Amino acid sequence: MKTISKLFVILLFCFTHTAFAQSNEDKALAKTKAKEAFKLEDEEGKYDEAIKLLEESQKLDPENIAYTYEIAYSYTAKKDYGKAVEILEKLTKHKAVYDLVFQALGNAYDYMGKPDKAIEAYEKGIKKFPNSGKIYVELGNMQLNKKDFDNAIKYYEKGIEVEPTFSSNYYRAAKLYLGSSEKVWGMLYGESL
Repeated sequence: MKTISKLFVILLFCFTHTAFAQSNEDKALAKTKAKEAFKLEDEEGKYDEAIKLLEESQKLDPENIAYTYEIAYSYTAKKDYGKAVEILEKLTKHKAVYDLVFQALGNAYDYMGKPDKAIEAYEKGIKKFPNSGKIYVELGNMQLNKKDFDNAIKYYEKGIEVEPTFSSNYYRAAKLYLGSSEKVWGMLYGESL
């Protein structure tokens, strides 16, 4: 009986070790494929090929939502905003979701001509990530599009407050102030870049 128990423990250890090694190999292969996909996206504009590689990466490392996010990015770049929204909506419910998912979702809705849905997505993102300057800049941009400059600047300034290392809020605030009678504030925000 002891021999069977020892044999079982040895087999279990070997199986676990092999599975762990395979998992690490899969993750490394997923990263390699993703890097190739990024090159196809960014340098060559080959989004369909990038999506195929990213889907392979996703299968190899299903817990890493960055691959799914990048697939949505490719669909957005292809102007297939409906598919991007479909993917990003699912990602908002993932346990490892991050603020860029909400930003991309809002942007996709905005590109579709659905500003109310975009704002709704950004607001959901702010509830989950209250310190995301990336989402605040998008909310500011939505107000800017409505020519509601007072609310736009409030969002940009809130973005600066919560994420001071994110430069886009400084840029937007500087640009807005430089186009107003408060040019000194524009120069101050511009100097902060």
